[in-house]
Amino acid sequence: MKRFRHLLYFELLKSTREGMYSIILILMAGLVFLSLYNGSVWFESQKKTVEQISQMKMSHLQTYLKDYREYNKTHEVAGLDGPANPIVMNFKRVYPVKPLSPLMVLCTGQSDLYGFYNIFTGLEENTLLFENEIINPLNLLLGKLDWTFVLIYIIPLFIIAASYDLYARESELGTLRIILTQHISLKELLLAKLSYRFFVLTVSFVIFTLLGILFFQSDLLKAEPEWVLLALIVAMVYIGLWMAVCLFINAFLKEAILNGVVLTLLWMAILFMVPSAINTITTNKFPVPSRAINLLKSRQHAEYLDNRREQTLQSYLDIYPQFRPANIKDSTKIAFIDWYPGFLSWQHDMIKSKDRFEIQIDSVLTRQEDFVNTTAYIAPSVWVSQTLQFISHTDLASFQQYKSSLREFSRKWRLFVAGKIMLRQKIREQDFFYLPKVDWSEKDHENTQAATQLLVWLASTTLIMIAGLKILDIFSRPG
Repeated sequence: MKRFRHLLYFELLKSTREGMYSIILILMAGLVFLSLYNGSVWFESQKKTVEQISQMKMSHLQTYLKDYREYNKTHEVAGLDGPANPIVMNFKRVYPVKPLSPLMVLCTGQSDLYGFYNIFTGLEENTLLFENEIINPLNLLLGKLDWTFVLIYIIPLFIIAASYDLYARESELGTLRIILTQHISLKELLLAKLSYRFFVLTVSFVIFTLLGILFFQSDLLKAEPEWVLLALIVAMVYIGLWMAVCLFINAFLKEAILNGVVLTLLWMAILFMVPSAINTITTNKFPVPSRAINLLKSRQHAEYLDNRREQTLQSYLDIYPQFRPANIKDSTKIAFIDWYPGFLSWQHDMIKSKDRFEIQIDSVLTRQEDFVNTTAYIAPSVWVSQTLQFISHTDLASFQQYKSSLREFSRKWRLFVAGKIMLRQKIREQDFFYLPKVDWSEKDHENTQAATQLLVWLASTTLIMIAGLKILDIFSRPG
């Protein structure tokens, strides 16, 4: 143990004399701070937009309620321009919002592809609210430099740069013989070198991350400390994995340049080739239905419904018998459009068709996601990415739950307004306080494999270390 401490101290003295560590740590600090700054800017921009939407929502509701009260004072029958007419209510804008998590500072995930908010009326949805939603397509293609990207792709390069010559450098400098004469084994030497690098790089990465969070998003440590800790544990296991890989390659006692080439090829294979192969297999195994074909079918279905207006209305009334004309008690309270019941039934059928297709797509995407999650046991970059997206609530499952909530909200809203229209009832003031809302909950949002995958990769790191030490024993035997 004393010899091991001396070796660590020797590595410390060497690192202070050499400029390599300083360069690596400066680059690491800059990239970690930049990535967290980018994540914070992205989070704050989305937060600002959501706050604007909330203000618009309250403003619209207050204005509508004010107009409603003034209109009711002078009009007994709600005309086609009257706020008390449910046909007018059907044009009212509603803004369903997905709650934001400050953890997206760590991982952008799917948040630059799927939105946190939606605009909805009884006639349309998915309309742009702000000009800044029209994002440069190249931006979307390249993605964002976030903390997860730095961890997965850049940190392994720093590890390789610091650890590709654990044995070769001492051999080339001629210091290896001197060290071995001090009754220090080659195994102790390499383990000390690796331990020192692991400690320096891991502690530095954690410190830079915590400082970056304090500078750019200090509320995160107060709001979600346990999830930040879990993200850092994942990062430490991932760094340890790459350290183990470096030890394994160094154990063959080859030249430094050969080690560097092999480790670089492994970096390319693990981070690019394997995920690319997984993506190809996934998309071929679970192909997403064509939206172009569905659009053509949708147009054909619309033409079919246009030729069957009476039958479509009758089918609608069979589903909702409470809307039948026999249930109308007073038809003099609102101005009415004779063709509107037919339009509501046509719209109901078209939306059901659209929702079936969207559910079909979501089902395929879920199967793709489940398949990718199973491959996380053989692809560390996939494991880290999927786990950090889950932690940050920016994974596909989270946004699919939001879409599912939107569909349910859309159904309730249209049913509420349709009931008023079909029964020719005015909107009452108390109705404003019982309007349908988005029932958003992430209680089912879980990743049951996350803990298992963490333990598997921790065990894999240990096994790679053991295998490297066994190989070192073999190659370091005399003769």
